[in-house]
Amino acid sequence: MTFLIPLGLLGLLSILALIIIYIIRPNYQQKHISSTFVWKLSLKYKRKKLPTSKLRNILIFLCQVLILTSIAGILAMPVILKQEPPADTEIVAVIDSSASMYARSEDGATRYQRALEDVVKQVNTVTDGGGVISVIIAGEEPEVLGRKVSLKDRSSLLDSLDDLILGLENGELICSFGSADIERAMQECREILSENNSALVYLYSDAEYTYLPDEIISKRDVVVAQEEWNAAILNAHAELEDNFYVLTVEVACYGMDRQIGVQVSVDGANPLDGTNVSRYIDPFSKDVFCDADATKTVIFRFGGGIESDDVFYYDLNEQERFYAFDSIHIDLLGNDGDSLDIDDTFNIYGGRKEAIKIEYFSSLPNPFFHTVLLVLRDEFSDRWDLQITEVKQGDEPVLDGFDFYIFEHEMPDTLPKDGAVLLVDPLSVPNGLGLRFVRTVDLRYQLPLEAATDSHPLLKDFIAEDVTISRY
Repeated sequence: MTFLIPLGLLGLLSILALIIIYIIRPNYQQKHISSTFVWKLSLKYKRKKLPTSKLRNILIFLCQVLILTSIAGILAMPVILKQEPPADTEIVAVIDSSASMYARSEDGATRYQRALEDVVKQVNTVTDGGGVISVIIAGEEPEVLGRKVSLKDRSSLLDSLDDLILGLENGELICSFGSADIERAMQECREILSENNSALVYLYSDAEYTYLPDEIISKRDVVVAQEEWNAAILNAHAELEDNFYVLTVEVACYGMDRQIGVQVSVDGANPLDGTNVSRYIDPFSKDVFCDADATKTVIFRFGGGIESDDVFYYDLNEQERFYAFDSIHIDLLGNDGDSLDIDDTFNIYGGRKEAIKIEYFSSLPNPFFHTVLLVLRDEFSDRWDLQITEVKQGDEPVLDGFDFYIFEHEMPDTLPKDGAVLLVDPLSVPNGLGLRFVRTVDLRYQLPLEAATDSHPLLKDFIAEDVTISRY
C-alpha cells in the first residue's frame, strides 16, 4: 500500500494533541459539602465498589484516537498498486532513407531493403500480439506510412512496405540523394507517443550514435552487413589559376583500406574564341591509397605540388591543361565490390566562358567605343567571351541575336526585341521607344552636369560636375 498524499499523515499529530489535553485537563472539582454527606456516601461505595467510570474513560479515549487516525488516513489517500504488464504493445519504427542506405551487401540486398523487411516482421509480430505500430520514413521530409496500426487495419501498411521493397528490387530510386532529417522524424514520434510513455522507438539507420535514450533502440545491426565497404568521391571543384583550371577531388574509403584510382576526363575543352569547336581530353588518373576512413585530396594541376599523407598531386601536361570546358567527368577505379556505387562518379558542369555578343553600328564610327570594347574583351577574358561585331558603313544592322546593341547617330527604324540597347547621340527616334524627337537645342555656354545622387553606378570614379553639356 502507498499514499497518494503522504502529507495527510501529519493529521496523526492530533493524537498527540489529544493526549496533552487529557494531561492538562483538571480531573476534579472543588466543592464545599457537609461531613455527614461524605460519610454516608463512603459507606455506600464501600458496600459495592465497581470501577466503571475508569473503564468508560479509557474507551472514550480509544474511540477518539481511532477517529483521529481515520481522518489522517483519509487525508493521505492510501492506495494499493497492482503491477500488471500493459495489455497492448506500441512500437514506432523510424527508417532512415538517406543516400547511404543504398549500400549493398554481397547478396545484393540494400540496407534500406533489410530495414523494410525487418519492419514487415515487426508489423506482423506486434499486431498479432494485440499491439499497435507506427512507421515513419525519415527523408528530407518525414513521411508517416502508418499511425497506430492494429491487426484489423495492418493490410494497408503492409502493402505500402511491400511496394517499397518491390521498387528497390526493380531498381527504382526509393531513397534520397541527400541526408535524412532524423530530428524531424523524432518530433513526429513524440506526437504519436504523447499518450503512451512506455512505447518503444526502433531506429533503422546506418549511422552510429554515441548516446540514445532508453526508449530508442538502434537497429543498426539489422541494417549494416559486416562485409560492406565503400569508396566514395566526397567532393570536387575546379578553380581558375593563371587562366587554367585546377581540379581538386576529395575521396575516401570506408570499412576497408584500399588503393583506388581517380580518373578524370574533360569534354568540350578549350573552344576556339567565337566558335563552338572544342576537343575531348582523354582520361588521365592518379592512384591513391585510402586508409583509416580518412579523407584524401587529389589535386590535378600543371606543375604538380608537394605531396603529404593526405594530399596527392597529378602533374597535368600541355595536352591535358584546359581553360574552358563543358563538363568534367570523374570516376573511381579499382572499386570492384563497392557496396555503394552511386558515389563513385562525379560531374562538374559550366566551365565554358559565357559568350556575350555585342553589335556596334554608327554612321560616324567613334574610336572611343572600338577601344573600350577591346579593353573589356581583354580584361574579362577569363570570365566571358566577348564577341564584337562592328557593322561596316553602308550595311544595315542586325536587330536580333545579340546581347548588347550600340547605335550611334543613325538609329534603326525599330528597336531590337532582345538584349540591352544603348542609343548614342540619336538623330531620330526608333519606333517603340516611347519618346518623340522634336528638335536639337544648342546652348550658348556649357552647363555642368548635376547629379541627383552620388551613389549611381554611372557616377563611379568621376565627378558629375566635370561633365559639361552644350547641346540637348
